[in-house]
Amino acid sequence: MTNADGMLRVREYLVSQAERYDWLDLWPRIACTRGEFINQLGQVSEAQSAWRPAPDQWSIREVAWHALHYSEAVLTLIEALARGEEPPTSPVDALGAAPPDDGAPFAALRRRLIAHSLALTALPTRMGDGTNLVTTHTHPFFGALNARAWFLFGHVHDLDHMQQFQQVASQPGYPGKA
Repeated sequence: MTNADGMLRVREYLVSQAERYDWLDLWPRIACTRGEFINQLGQVSEAQSAWRPAPDQWSIREVAWHALHYSEAVLTLIEALARGEEPPTSPVDALGAAPPDDGAPFAALRRRLIAHSLALTALPTRMGDGTNLVTTHTHPFFGALNARAWFLFGHVHDLDHMQQFQQVASQPGYPGKA
């Protein structure tokens, strides 16, 4: 399977599931994946969070910062699309690089991610039956997605970064690795 085939499969998954299921049906996928991601981060020390396997690879801290930054932007995007509006900001801006780090302890970053995750996963309680599913915003890999497809993309995004986390933690030299 080529990378293009994989992206097409993910797009088909996002679009078909967003059409087939409502907000509450999609909720467990997002909430469970985000919860598992946050649980993994809870096992990481400050030294482990800052460690990079190579200069051109992200640390676990940068992965967590990216997840928070992206999640904040995608929540704004979903809410705008659900109202039939173009979003004021795009989560695409958060794709390229880890956002600037404020230097807070890693445990504080994890707590911020938990707090924001509560707002993100509570989204279905704010979405009514009249949600606009016609207005879309283009994802650079998966094309035009509506509000529910972007919501479900959070599941895919978190799975990807959980794998990234596991790859970093499995590398030789990772602090505390037996």
